Amino acid sequence: HQERARYEPTAGPGFAQPEDYVTSWRLQHELRPGRCTATDFNFETPTTSLLSSLESKIRQGGNTSLELYDYPGEYLRRDEGEREVRLRLEQEEAAHILIQGASYCRAFTPGSRFELTDHDRRDQNGTYLITSVTHSAQEGGFYSGIGGTQEATYDNTFTAIPYSVPFRPPRITPKPVVYGSQTAIVVGPSGEEIYTDKYGRVKVQFHWDRLGQYNEKSSCWIRVSQPWAGKGWGAIWIPRIGQEVIVDFLEGDPDRPIITGRVYNANQMPPYELPGQQTKSAIKTYSSKGGGGFNELRFEDKKGSEQIFLHAQGRMDVRVRGDSFETIGGERHLIIERDQFELVKKHQHLQVKGDRNERVGGTVSLDVGMDLHQKVGSHFALAAEQAIHLKAGISLVIESGTNLSLKVGGNFISLTPGGIFIQGTLVNINTGGSPGSGAGAHPSSPKDPKEADTARPGERAEMPPPPRPPKPETYSPMASALRQAAHNGTPFCDT
Repeated sequence: HQERARYEPTAGPGFAQPEDYVTSWRLQHELRPGRCTATDFNFETPTTSLLSSLESKIRQGGNTSLELYDYPGEYLRRDEGEREVRLRLEQEEAAHILIQGASYCRAFTPGSRFELTDHDRRDQNGTYLITSVTHSAQEGGFYSGIGGTQEATYDNTFTAIPYSVPFRPPRITPKPVVYGSQTAIVVGPSGEEIYTDKYGRVKVQFHWDRLGQYNEKSSCWIRVSQPWAGKGWGAIWIPRIGQEVIVDFLEGDPDRPIITGRVYNANQMPPYELPGQQTKSAIKTYSSKGGGGFNELRFEDKKGSEQIFLHAQGRMDVRVRGDSFETIGGERHLIIERDQFELVKKHQHLQVKGDRNERVGGTVSLDVGMDLHQKVGSHFALAAEQAIHLKAGISLVIESGTNLSLKVGGNFISLTPGGIFIQGTLVNINTGGSPGSGAGAHPSSPKDPKEADTARPGERAEMPPPPRPPKPETYSPMASALRQAAHNGTPFCDT
């Protein structure tokens, strides 16, 4: 380590020097950006701005208007961004001034410092950090037959920067880049069929991975592209273990994979045989765990056989908060294997323009809270295998325009416009006896239906605050003129 070195441009070569000199000194200035800015995006804090900016303390050649802007900054927190920006700015500052020199100083090594003295320009005397050294030496020799000798020589060339400027090596090592997309297999713990986290991310094993064990340790969590993604709403399809997915990489960065699609393969075939059923489009799921069931929404587009098929493996809930309209051009068939419950909280209107046929295998109970009106355009027939009981709390009126008959066996009473006719084996008037009685009406109350399942609505997503560009401390003459014109409302030119 050599602490001091004199500047002596006339010093000769060789080892036989009373001291080591610096023989060449060339100062080089380079215009570098006066500000460094970077930003990135963290999906776990999407509304937090990660914009970080730092202005250089070096003022040279109007560099305050020059900015180095980097995206993605490859960081996830603001403090990480501030550190990254500071390092990038120090890299630029380290390159703005460079010393290229030559010397006989054999102790010069990269990373060491020395103090330069006796330079013609006093501002050049000071402490410097050596960033590179190239050594050149030649061993002394003896010329046979002549008797002469050659003296050993040594010199070097070096680069240095002022010691007051922090040294940061330039970013010259390129980061690996993944060109294009890859496919991989979704993996997870043994015994699981679906493995995900709260963000819907999954883990995969790439085909080139020779060390992975097709388990939850094969990769990091990878985000999955969805057809729609809102705040508590959208579409969600979580890739399942064993499925083949397409993996892309943001900015080609291998540390930022994202799943953009899914593909079938020979082990994971489509739900319908192709190309024979190529007109079918469907969403078909698979019951988990264990399988054996599915939910499906299928579209058949074959000309003349168009169909929409809906299958629910278990319960199906439909909730319409407004009106529901249904128009069927042909027939409608409904089969319910067990019970049907229906509740109309206001009015119900039913029109049948043709015939209506109903058959009830058990009992029909009808409970009307107010009036019951029935009108028949032609005949009204009512038959009971055992008894019919009509009871009115106040009055019972049976009216006929032509004939009213009461008949039991061969006995009858007939009421006509021409008179009343009584025919009986024996007619008794005020001779005792008693009226018949009926069981009365006791309709059963219907059971209340259960409500369909419900869900909460999503929310409106919050937008991140707009980034604000850094305000420069100084302006070029043109920028100053435009800024003043905008402030005063002065037009740029007269028209």
